[in-house]
Amino acid sequence: MNTTLNTQRKASACEDIFYAAAPTSLGRVMVGATDRGICFLQFDDSDDKLFTQLVKEYPMATWKPMPTEDLPTFELWISEINDFLAGKTKQLRLPLDIHGTPFQCIVWSYLMEVPYGCLQSYADVARGIGKPSAVRAVASACGNNKIALAIPCHRVVRGDGQLAGFKWGLARKQALIALEKTICKS
Repeated sequence: MNTTLNTQRKASACEDIFYAAAPTSLGRVMVGATDRGICFLQFDDSDDKLFTQLVKEYPMATWKPMPTEDLPTFELWISEINDFLAGKTKQLRLPLDIHGTPFQCIVWSYLMEVPYGCLQSYADVARGIGKPSAVRAVASACGNNKIALAIPCHRVVRGDGQLAGFKWGLARKQALIALEKTICKS
């Protein structure tokens, strides 16, 4: 996986983010990408809501529909996402351009190492990054994740095993956990 970590760097006013949306088993997905990789992969029920979220996440960028010549690459990414959602693959191999604070990037890097089908609590993640008292900050980093699935914050639950908030809805989180559990059992 090609991953660029951009800590404390906001998309600048001259940075272009190209976007496109497609259907998945979890609803509409929008992918936004810079010339370095995917910086936005999120789910919702409508393209309008997804575009509003893209603008909110990257207010200083310039947003442009995915150019026709890049649509084959976009279609490959969507195919890989759909294969993941169908349980055909356990790992996404997408080029990523991750934007976040240094702490968020530490949390997100850690989450990308959590094995498929495994769950950890926010406290487990805090201990795993060497900051056991940073449970709330870990939860905040999960809530600020801009790249669903590739940064698998859906694998983080409360200490009692219950589902906690999920940016893309608890039903989607539950579906992802159930899928991974089923695939791991088969």
